[in-house]
Amino acid sequence: MWQGRDSAAMQSAMEAPFETALVGAGRFGQVHAAKLACAARSRLVAVIDPDVSRAEALAQRWGVSAHACLSDALVRHPRLRACAVVTPRAHLARVAREALWSSLDVLVEKPGAASGAEFAELVTLAQARGRALRVGYVERFLPGEPQGEATLMSVRAFAVGQTPEELLLDRLCHDVDRAVRVLGPRLALTAVRVHRGALRVDLAAADGRRARLVAWPAPSEARRWWTPVGRSRRFSVPEADPLAAQWQAFETLVLGEMPQPIEPAGAESCSAVWALLEAARAELRGARE
Repeated sequence: MWQGRDSAAMQSAMEAPFETALVGAGRFGQVHAAKLACAARSRLVAVIDPDVSRAEALAQRWGVSAHACLSDALVRHPRLRACAVVTPRAHLARVAREALWSSLDVLVEKPGAASGAEFAELVTLAQARGRALRVGYVERFLPGEPQGEATLMSVRAFAVGQTPEELLLDRLCHDVDRAVRVLGPRLALTAVRVHRGALRVDLAAADGRRARLVAWPAPSEARRWWTPVGRSRRFSVPEADPLAAQWQAFETLVLGEMPQPIEPAGAESCSAVWALLEAARAELRGARE
């Protein structure tokens, strides 16, 4: 993690909050800004968005500078050390790549890129540059989920109007992340079905353990459960602040207080999501009511 940084830089980093930037001033960016601005071990100094008026509005709210691009923010804030990338999916990898090349540590929203190949390139770059890269699987920081279940089923409500591909990339990706952490990264797609707006994805691990991920359209996305398949027990999501907890974990990674993993945090789950999407693409594209 500290490769290429001298002891003086390390000591300085331990004494004062490190400077961070937020890239993306949209709806989710505004939520992230509230957490970054209140962080104890880092200091939000810049908001970046190509829509300058939107960047300025959010920056003014938190008393930081506004910029149209990352390079401008780096000129204004040469001590910038990390950034959160909360842009539309099509721009995630491009912005994260620019940040990594600029020697910044990066927290990038899931699914990390616009394709599996693009994400793989991002992982390779982070490793080559010796920078921290974390993918924003925020539901990892929700308390109260069942632990150690060998066979799982996820049940999730989602907003009406999303395509099956969007569901997998934006909603069920959290459940794939959970399955990867419980069952392992080598998951095979055994079945995918779209029926009356609901999406069901069945996965199997090499040792025979399995997971079923289900999403159905509903007016609210508040309902979600994890349950062992074949049991009636359900787990509701408790009140928590997982976004703040995620940023705190990222801070410890940036500060070198936890070992930099060989694979960036969340990389295996992102790779699994893209592999599953590719395997299911024909079925998903051909799905009809």
